[in-house]
Amino acid sequence: MQDIPKIVLEAYDLGPIDRVTKVSDGLIHQTYKVESMAGDFILQRLHPLLGTSEIGQDFFAVTTHLNNEGFPAPEAVLGMGGEVLVNDGEYNWRMQTYIDGRTYSKLDNPYVAKEAGAIYGRLHKSLASMDYEFQSELKLHETEKIFAEFQEVIGNWGGDIGLKESVRDEVDFILEHLPKQFLPSGLPQRVIHGDPKISNILFKGGEAVGVIDLDTCNNHTVLVDVGDAFRSWCGRDEDDSQNAFNLELFEAGWLGYIGTAGDFLTDEERSLVPRAISCITLELAARFLKDVFDDSYFGWDAERYASRREHNLARVRGQIALYKDLQDKLGDVNRIVQR
Repeated sequence: MQDIPKIVLEAYDLGPIDRVTKVSDGLIHQTYKVESMAGDFILQRLHPLLGTSEIGQDFFAVTTHLNNEGFPAPEAVLGMGGEVLVNDGEYNWRMQTYIDGRTYSKLDNPYVAKEAGAIYGRLHKSLASMDYEFQSELKLHETEKIFAEFQEVIGNWGGDIGLKESVRDEVDFILEHLPKQFLPSGLPQRVIHGDPKISNILFKGGEAVGVIDLDTCNNHTVLVDVGDAFRSWCGRDEDDSQNAFNLELFEAGWLGYIGTAGDFLTDEERSLVPRAISCITLELAARFLKDVFDDSYFGWDAERYASRREHNLARVRGQIALYKDLQDKLGDVNRIVQR
């Protein structure tokens, strides 16, 4: 318990604490499992970007709604003073209920893919009835804004000309292809998860039993959730130069999703699923390539790469490879979606 300030634990009505274990899965927050007389909980020291009072209120609203709907998600645990966040003088902390299960870092099993799709279909339907005005302005996957920032960085680059020339092919590819994949305006705005990677789903015995990391929920087109889910679930490692789109995993995941979402998607939304996957794939490539120039945001693997730039460039090429393979398979993807 030495990593957790005493003032934080004392803010909650836990009774005697039996054990505190650091959870290694979290990449943004510092996450701990707290076992106490009152039960088992997850306690997180929040990253400043996601530790605002606005996001805290949104998290409380979303988790309360999902639990009222009977959806398997953690629920915010308030401090004894009724507060969502507890401050230790430097960081904000948040407590939530614990759901027993394991996470996967990679999806390679059609059965697991179908389970993942099914629980996201349930999640989207459960969130659809949520009548709430989000307090946070943080919204992921604003593709046109990301593209404009990418153009600005490229256009205003005053650093090493050799760097710019070394990625000219990748820059030109994104400049040409990403705008073609923008999703149309006027699509229904729904409450979405925002970060549907496979490691945000809990499994037990192969069955999906919960969805976690609900910090990034907000109103958006549900297609960005669907697109990012299948981009990340059906591709290989993001920095794999031979990245390819796995149709078997996609078909299983899609059947799971539509099996629980049912008629949740409009005909237009359904027809745009392949474009959504394409759009989010190149959106991520643009973000990685922007950081090749900025060299400041994404973490990187120092054991495999000499620098953040080198790792980000490998990610750019991996996402472009995935996009190209997906375009070759669009006929199959469309047939699966429309079947």
